[in-house]
Amino acid sequence: MSVTVEIRQKSIFRKPLTLEDVIRLSGLSYGTADENFRLIERETGNCTLLYDPETLARGMELSVNENAISLKLSLPTSKAEIRRFYEVVKLLCTTLKTKQFILEGQTQTLRDIDTLMQNDANASMGALEDLKQIFRPSCRQNLILFLIRSRGLRTGISC
Repeated sequence: MSVTVEIRQKSIFRKPLTLEDVIRLSGLSYGTADENFRLIERETGNCTLLYDPETLARGMELSVNENAISLKLSLPTSKAEIRRFYEVVKLLCTTLKTKQFILEGQTQTLRDIDTLMQNDANASMGALEDLKQIFRPSCRQNLILFLIRSRGLRTGISC
């Protein structure tokens, strides 16, 4: 489960933001995953991840082209990461002088962010509760989550 936001870059008077511009503006750490899903810090690629090293969770995926900036947040995740995700959305919208963004194909405004954060936090908690019910009784299934840790991107398998 994930949330994808697209912010359109449509100013004829302004040069579009680059991937490097977005990383710099966000103030977050970044990296990309190698073929074994290990984080390579301070490198960009097809799947560039932004993350806050102080509140490590799953990170957010970033892609940029001359028409749009796309941010993807995997759920479930922490409330801190959900908050940081929408802070970046708000920062980018403000920088691009727009009050609108596209979330899962629907136009949203900056005024909607508090509600969206609460919805994502509720979805995260609901998903974790569902997993708890699935895995607790038998403990015979595996769960694979990808998350960022201080030593890189790791796979956690637990029951």
